[in-house]
Amino acid sequence: FSECISCHGNHGIEHPTPALYEESCLKCHDANSPAVMQGKQLQELLRAAQDGLEKTQAIVKQASVEGIFVDQEVASLEEAKSNVIAMAPLQHTLSLKKISDLHEKSTSAFNKIDESIQKKRQDLALRKVALIPVWIFVIVMSGALWVRYKRLKSDHNKGQDE
Repeated sequence: FSECISCHGNHGIEHPTPALYEESCLKCHDANSPAVMQGKQLQELLRAAQDGLEKTQAIVKQASVEGIFVDQEVASLEEAKSNVIAMAPLQHTLSLKKISDLHEKSTSAFNKIDESIQKKRQDLALRKVALIPVWIFVIVMSGALWVRYKRLKSDHNKGQDE
């Protein structure tokens, strides 16, 4: 974003944050004006998108730590992150529609990622439960083989004594 840095890195122009809507809009507009209301809506969309991104990043990271394969979710998260980043320069248009569209795309991606990871967690739990009968079978068979081994050994020892 070199074109952004040319202004926002110089000339005393602050880096944009959603909080600027609270300050900047009120400099020229009445607190109850449609322009201020639109600014508040833009501010809320930007904050919600950033919060959703941070929450989803944490969910994906935790799933990865749990050993869940999350490559597909990471790719979707990068695309959603691009949408959140694209919202920043669109602030200059003050277009609620354009920012709202990107917000909806991002939120939809965040929800799909969350659902996917929840499904993977449920599948993993189900597989763990499904292993219980297998382990019971292995233990029972090991016990039966141990008993059989002891009998054969006992019979062999009796045969040698005679």
